[in-house]
Amino acid sequence: TDNMKGQKEYPATHSMSTAWYAADEEGNVAIIDYNDNGPVPWETEQTTIEDLVLGHEEEFGKFIRINLTKEQIFELLEDSHRSYVYYSVIQIDSAQQQSFMKKMKDAQIFCVLISEEEGLFLIDGYDLENAFPEMMQNKRIYDIKEYDIDEACKDGKIVFKCNFQSVPYFIYAQPYNPDFLTERLNIPDNPVKLDQFPEPFRQRVPRLPVRFRDTPKLQIAEWIPCSFSYGEPKHLNGCEYGLLPKPDGQEVYALSTIDDIDFFPYCSEKEKHHCTACIFDHYDRTCPNTTSSTFTHKPTVMMIVSPLWKKDYKYNTCTDIITLHSIILPYLPKIPKPLKGLFFSEEIKDEVSQLETDEYLKKCRRYLDDMVARYRPRVIIIGEDAYKGLSNVYAMDKTSIEIGDERYPFYRENDIETHRKEIERLAMLPYRGTEFPIVISKEEMERIGKGRYD
Repeated sequence: TDNMKGQKEYPATHSMSTAWYAADEEGNVAIIDYNDNGPVPWETEQTTIEDLVLGHEEEFGKFIRINLTKEQIFELLEDSHRSYVYYSVIQIDSAQQQSFMKKMKDAQIFCVLISEEEGLFLIDGYDLENAFPEMMQNKRIYDIKEYDIDEACKDGKIVFKCNFQSVPYFIYAQPYNPDFLTERLNIPDNPVKLDQFPEPFRQRVPRLPVRFRDTPKLQIAEWIPCSFSYGEPKHLNGCEYGLLPKPDGQEVYALSTIDDIDFFPYCSEKEKHHCTACIFDHYDRTCPNTTSSTFTHKPTVMMIVSPLWKKDYKYNTCTDIITLHSIILPYLPKIPKPLKGLFFSEEIKDEVSQLETDEYLKKCRRYLDDMVARYRPRVIIIGEDAYKGLSNVYAMDKTSIEIGDERYPFYRENDIETHRKEIERLAMLPYRGTEFPIVISKEEMERIGKGRYD
């Protein structure tokens, strides 16, 4: 129908502008508005403050509601001045609630009960007054307050201007320039608590060892691995670190990736192409990079996929214990076939076949051997597009695969739901791979980081 929202829109760009929750040691919840350059916790989906205040829409029809109090809900709403309804909150009399929900469901309109006591429904539709005149007559309609945050730099300091006052979350804003700290914009009178979040969604919220009320500025990358822009990075033990400020005025090197492995020593084609290092000649000659996803610096689950795998944004949006403990790794970080032009792996299927990548796996298998030994996952999930290539290289039976000197339990990607409980049990076991410090002091980095790959 015309009123149907359809599928959740996934971003086509790699902008890091987003917002997400965090909790402090007292259980208070903040929403942090991250600007494009970060730091942003790894694999955080792109969304806005407005989309988070009442709960989280993981996919169309699946909304995880935060159990807000009446007072907290009405702090987030304002009377609507529109003659139509679009992602708004409607107040329905108790006698009509069941009928209203059925009509919305039949019309395939997004509709979530926010407060049974107050009869408040979050809906995403339009022209409802004409479609359901008997339901909409004299109904209270509320808009979700907007959270406009403007940033300016004055005398070398960041100044934020915002349009909100009363809000039950701590709101923090990260400047566009990551050389500045994330800044608190308010102190709520009636703060939302983490125990108002349902499980397992609560597990997606980072816990920070501070009290927001006492923390006007913070550096989330001190505790949570983040993506961010920076100057000259430091490379250590296959990780990349960038320099960021701390609230005490010091600077530290913060972990930005654990997947910074130089492929050149593993490449089977370097002599064929007369390479002396991995070449990046842009449009002249480039080996296409593949796409990985890292959700934690202590992955107990490794999903091995084809180098032609197209990153699926669903992993960023959904609350999933398996994903939260995962690294998704192609069995080659580059496709060792120099091409003219700059390509992403999902764009080169006319140039490189799955059969070719499987042949490269046979020649370059030591890369995957070392990556599995690096992380020592508790369980391996094999992508459907990678299964044939792996089965031709590694000894496998129905339940395990031998990589390097160790056997690992494995499941195929299509079998995750069938074996979810067992995979989740393995995912929750302690991490046993290489340990990666989240921050390293400048002095320590100078001492241990002399070489690129120590």
